Amino acid sequence: MRGKCLLTLGLVLLVAGCGAASTAVDNSAASSAAPTDSTPVPVPTDTTPAPVPTHTTPAPVPTYTVLYCDQLSGGGAVTDPYQLGVITRTTVVKGCAPLSIGPFQNRFFSFTLSANPGAAAVAGVHFTTPTHGAAGPVYETVASTGGYIYRQSFVGQLLGTTPDYTDFVQSLSGLNAGTYVLEEQEEDINAPTTPGYLITIIPDYA
Repeated sequence: MRGKCLLTLGLVLLVAGCGAASTAVDNSAASSAAPTDSTPVPVPTDTTPAPVPTHTTPAPVPTYTVLYCDQLSGGGAVTDPYQLGVITRTTVVKGCAPLSIGPFQNRFFSFTLSANPGAAAVAGVHFTTPTHGAAGPVYETVASTGGYIYRQSFVGQLLGTTPDYTDFVQSLSGLNAGTYVLEEQEEDINAPTTPGYLITIIPDYA
């Protein structure tokens, strides 16, 4: 009887031992199945393109008109003056060639005032280089298309300090709306020519 009990006890211990071993193996397998990759998870990058601005600043609107001497219609003579057209705002005529002294070297420009000019209205010439005494100033008269002179050259104003003149200006104040002629001329007998120049007409309309 005692031997039978010992055999039974041995079987119980054996079964218990096998269960423990099996449990240890299972735990080891579970441990080995755990993830071992330590590579960091990539951070997603935003590839959406930046929005393109749709607001554009408009280009500034010029406040004056620019013409060029070599593109004007007309021949520049008293009977066929260069045509500046209707002056609706400040107008600048660029690239006028130097003038030589002499009765047939004068240059004529016709322009039309669309309204009565204001108190600050002027027509003038600006020399592209100061005269420096080596070249004479460009003088200017204002006349009607029929030859009546409204502004003699001697009533105009030279700007700058002799001999470095830079401008000559005639007032247009007091004239009425209509067509006029500018006569550009070289009057300095001590200088054979003038510098190149540009013309500016400022109507100063109200």
